[in-house]
Amino acid sequence: MRKSIFTAVMMGLTLTACTFSNKNENQNEKSMNTTLQLTQEWDKVFPQSDKVTHEKVIFKNRFGIELAADMYTPLNPPEGGKFAAIACSGPFGAVKEQSSGLYAQTLAEHGFLTIAFDPSYTGESGGEPRYVSSPDINTEDFSAAIDYLMTRDDVNPDCVGILGVCGWGGIALNAAALDPRIKATVATTMYDMSRVSQNGYHNDGDSKEARNAMRKTLAEQRLKDYQSSSYERAGGVVEDPTNMPWFVQQYHAYYKSFKPGQVVEVEWDESRPMPPSRGLLFHPDLLYGTQLARRINDYTFFDYDQREALHLSEREQHMIVELFDRIEEELQHPIDRHSQTLITDAIGLLLDYCMRYYDRQFITRHKVNSEVFLVFQKQLKEYFENGHPERNGLPSVAYFADKACLSPNYFGDLISKETGITCQHHIQDAVIDRSKQLLLETKLLISEIAYQLGFEYPQHFTRLFKAKTGMTPNEYRLTA
Repeated sequence: MRKSIFTAVMMGLTLTACTFSNKNENQNEKSMNTTLQLTQEWDKVFPQSDKVTHEKVIFKNRFGIELAADMYTPLNPPEGGKFAAIACSGPFGAVKEQSSGLYAQTLAEHGFLTIAFDPSYTGESGGEPRYVSSPDINTEDFSAAIDYLMTRDDVNPDCVGILGVCGWGGIALNAAALDPRIKATVATTMYDMSRVSQNGYHNDGDSKEARNAMRKTLAEQRLKDYQSSSYERAGGVVEDPTNMPWFVQQYHAYYKSFKPGQVVEVEWDESRPMPPSRGLLFHPDLLYGTQLARRINDYTFFDYDQREALHLSEREQHMIVELFDRIEEELQHPIDRHSQTLITDAIGLLLDYCMRYYDRQFITRHKVNSEVFLVFQKQLKEYFENGHPERNGLPSVAYFADKACLSPNYFGDLISKETGITCQHHIQDAVIDRSKQLLLETKLLISEIAYQLGFEYPQHFTRLFKAKTGMTPNEYRLTA
């Protein structure tokens, strides 16, 4: 979430956006007649898929603002040649090279023609001043995207939908309420942004006094902006999420923290207070030849998502801060032959404590985690009953982690801590149970059973079955 100017306006019915010709050739010709500067090379924060094609497109909304979009098209058109289509945008203040683009590309991999567009005043789209959020104009942006999609020859105009991410979830719902051409709407968001803007995170703005104070503040700021010929930003993520709702703490962790392998660039405004935070960054060369280098892969939490961060008690926080202080103290010491060992040992001790606290966290969340495990068991059973292996291959830890909205490492550790058995072990046991059923209840060949279970090669199935049961599938069938 980048900082954006928030224009306070009433939500209302917007004018329908002007449309282009029904011919895609004319659309492309109009798209080329633009003042927008578009980056042609791949510049997304996610890898490019080889299952879809990608191109840049441009269309205008009813306010005359040019909108830039990335279009993702499946390689194989549907019967009849017309796709169902989806327009994606958000989060608030974000650009199409980020999560909305990932949603669009993933949906295209599943057969939809999609566009991820930059809203007015944002990213590669037009409009001045920059980084303005205007509910009525942004609602119009979605309707303009629908105009563009419905007039394409390769889109079924009766099958067009929209997807709004985070703060744009509310914009998507507003557009859907106003525009009957939108046949399906998804709002993937953690909270009602419009309501928070009006009432505040804790509903302390829901009073006559608070609303009048807000009106006065906005009016005073408007005058200051006019006098300075510049616009004051409304602010983005809060600096201190303490005592804030859980979703505020989550997106503070996402937008204002970092993880191993992430490239971070910081431009700090010295006029703003420094938030209370500490980070540890080191080059991989520091670990070479040390004990920590041999153990670094044991710390599976490096691949946890930000939303799976540690929740520490005051005593645990104090211990972590002490370990940071110890590392910092050693860094200030003149370098000698003991420096590398002492520093890496201190880092290792810090990581060991993090591992201990994660283990404690799994224990204290037993009730929630047990529910995750029960859902996993149900989904694992349904995976085989519904014939997914034959179409999609053997189930993976990543597949079920995605279903639980968790990272694969965190999900795997959760299942291991909850049951004492690895997630992969549970999957293999399910494969064996299903194979025994097929061996005893059908006359299928061993190779047919292997393919039905999702194995690419029958010998791989035979090898796993023997490792788990001590006999080959044929031997088991004859013995039973």
